[in-house]
Amino acid sequence: MTTGERPQMQRAKRLRLPAIAASVREARTWAVAQAVALGLGAEAVESLRLAMSEAVANAVMHAYPGGDGAVHLSTAREEGVLRFLVEDDGCGRAAAVTATAGAGLGTSLMRALCDEFDVLDGTPGTRVMLGFALPGA
Repeated sequence: MTTGERPQMQRAKRLRLPAIAASVREARTWAVAQAVALGLGAEAVESLRLAMSEAVANAVMHAYPGGDGAVHLSTAREEGVLRFLVEDDGCGRAAAVTATAGAGLGTSLMRALCDEFDVLDGTPGTRVMLGFALPGA
């Protein structure tokens, strides 16, 4: 990412990334920029940084066994909560858990870091919602 791209990325409410390891860092950077711009507190931003890394890493590692795919990010400010959605169009959570030896530690970590957390197994894909209460809400 070049310096000239950063302002546009900070204004974005949606981002589509390839499901590759390098996208974890880009997703984290995008999410933090969104959170700071919308007034999320410093401690919550650090929690978001880690939770977003975990959610995108899970999509990269598990959603597309043996194939290419994308990770879709979006954010919305609703009812005093800043919510981030991490989506993929991959094999779905149930298939990914069966196909890989995930211990579920990442899910527990994300749940502990977020004020709101949900995982929805779609057809296709998986959706992870990370929610953080905004200060003064």
